Amino acid sequence: MDFRKVIGSDFTDESAWQPMRCYLHDALVEAARNAGGQVGWVFDDERVTFAGLQLGAESIAAKLATLGAGSGDTVAIWLPNERTWAETLFACSMVGARLAAINTRSKIDEVAHILADSRAKVLIFRAGFLNIDCSEILRAVLPGVALPDYTKTDPQTYVLPLAGVRLRTAIPLAGVAESPLPAVRRDAPDREALLIQYTSGSTALPKGALLSHVHVLNFGHWPVARMGVRRGEALLNTQPFYHIGGSIGCLPVPLTLGCVAVIPEFYEPSKVLELIERERCVARTGMSTMYVREMQLPDFHDYDVSSLRAGWTIGPPGLLDRIRAEYPIEGMMQLYGSSEGGATSGDISEPWEVRRASAGRPFPGTHFSIVDPESGASVPPGQTGEVRFKGWACCLGYVGVETDLTFDSAGRFLTGDLGHFDQEGRLYFDGRLKEMIKPGGENVSALEVEAFLGQHPEIAQVAVFGVPDDDLGEAVVAVIELVSGSALRQEDIVAYCRGRIAAFRIPRHFRFVTEWPLTGSGKILKRLLRETYLAEFQANQPEVLT
Repeated sequence: MDFRKVIGSDFTDESAWQPMRCYLHDALVEAARNAGGQVGWVFDDERVTFAGLQLGAESIAAKLATLGAGSGDTVAIWLPNERTWAETLFACSMVGARLAAINTRSKIDEVAHILADSRAKVLIFRAGFLNIDCSEILRAVLPGVALPDYTKTDPQTYVLPLAGVRLRTAIPLAGVAESPLPAVRRDAPDREALLIQYTSGSTALPKGALLSHVHVLNFGHWPVARMGVRRGEALLNTQPFYHIGGSIGCLPVPLTLGCVAVIPEFYEPSKVLELIERERCVARTGMSTMYVREMQLPDFHDYDVSSLRAGWTIGPPGLLDRIRAEYPIEGMMQLYGSSEGGATSGDISEPWEVRRASAGRPFPGTHFSIVDPESGASVPPGQTGEVRFKGWACCLGYVGVETDLTFDSAGRFLTGDLGHFDQEGRLYFDGRLKEMIKPGGENVSALEVEAFLGQHPEIAQVAVFGVPDDDLGEAVVAVIELVSGSALRQEDIVAYCRGRIAAFRIPRHFRFVTEWPLTGSGKILKRLLRETYLAEFQANQPEVLT
């Protein structure tokens, strides 16, 4: 691999492109060797070169070695978008460990599940940030563990050994001694997992998708390249690192494109506009709700965002028309992907009428199929079926799952999404076969929320689904049957959820019933339930309590 031949390349011939097949840290070392003084990342006000990130990653790798985290071990991380998060990802690559990303908005039940499911040996976290008291949550998850007191002025990052030690005490990461790196037992970079991406799937609890080094390094390359970003130009990232949009859709991209990733610590509309203006970003990322919230700012037009040529988002064509006209961003495009991988994206060289409705073409080297979900037989262009994919951008499986039913006999991942291809090979998203809700771009499993609410002693039955929402794209709805004699109110249910599950998983709308539409076998007809209540939601716009 020659970094100088990678960055600034001609991307017009996609047929000649091959993913960089190396370990993630090797790509960083190569970049630092050939362009060490070049800035690759801007974390709020901190400018970081390729060489600087390498030094920081090597330091954290040496600290992980001191803590006994090495080949095959899991390091959990619970931080916002900051330099330490980035350095820890590369450090895990250096020592052969896997990084398990925890959503910064996760609460007690979710943090406990990820730490247990991933078998994390070490946790790296801040005592608190924004309005999240991480120490308090960890005290509930890990009783008896010595943790720092939370103060809003405490900027330190802490490390907590979770296995292999008798006394579990959180200490400042900066104070951990550095040991020489041990020899690493390696698999091929396309078969060795580096990142555990937790996703709300079709089961009651999130599953950890295992993403390889090749997957992590190359996934973000093509959406950014198809937006026309080139060497030295700035890309504004809005996506959190606990989500693939940030961790692999942005963070490694400077290594393959030579661009500059501009990364705020967390999403905040005015901060995004400030960074676009200051860094003269030529492209950006963002869910459609983000663009809308930025345009709603009273001083939106006071910011100079004229440098923007392109941006990706996900949303209905009409909303994309509005964003493109009012923002304005000429090179808007859509994309498609999941925590398990896959990926298609538009290309700003294509006509707007194509980009506004289509999720674009698959990335080179990936293989997509549209099949009949019952028979598995391929369907022709224009016909809707289940989206399935395989290739370098597909996950290796899930943590702790030896046999998984989400892959078919051909090795293709079963997305549970419905779509179709046009005659030119562009993907169009047509809905979901599985019960997944995406409020504000977050993945929420209906079954996961149902399982949680079903634990309440006064809830007899519950059905959860999503409805369109002008603010979030989709909103979570809970239809509930109470036990006889219960006076439980929706306010009580929201209070029950707060602090135990992430806010985006808490239902936004509620309805109480005493009878259900049922199938002949006694199952709740959720599709009919949703259709019935959707008209009511649209007509009455019930009060939002979360």
